[in-house]
Amino acid sequence: MLNNLKTATNIAKKKTMHPQYSGILLKERIKHNAKTMEKFANIVQMNPRTFREKIKGNRHFTWEEMQKVKTALGEISSAEAGAYFFLSKDMETNLYHKLFKSLLGKNIAFSELAAELKISLDALFDKITGKSDFYWEEATTITSKYFPEYSMAELFERGVAE
Repeated sequence: MLNNLKTATNIAKKKTMHPQYSGILLKERIKHNAKTMEKFANIVQMNPRTFREKIKGNRHFTWEEMQKVKTALGEISSAEAGAYFFLSKDMETNLYHKLFKSLLGKNIAFSELAAELKISLDALFDKITGKSDFYWEEATTITSKYFPEYSMAELFERGVAE
């Protein structure tokens, strides 16, 4: 009986914490930079288990923790930080995840891509996260210049790619 009560309490806590936070972009960036969550947690001086819980959305990042993460990731814009810390689960279906992973995989700076497209970093992250759409010319430029190995349909498929 006591065990069932603890389980019900834990489930209720998880539902009320961050039921909509998605750490998918932050996880991808961390994998690219540090290779493992545990290594990155140590870099930002956080307990690895606590860090994983925050990435999953079960606990809040404090302002200080967000600043440590931003510093450890290097030069990132406020738009990029916003995508890492405030992307909601329901936005995952609009996310250009394959594009994001591919940019990281080829070490293409977001600032470089934004300059190539003649848009701001904020506009680029609005597009990557699906808040706004890529124009045909932008998608064509990205595919032909940076990712000729992919079809445009493959690179610009929305949703989380596994």
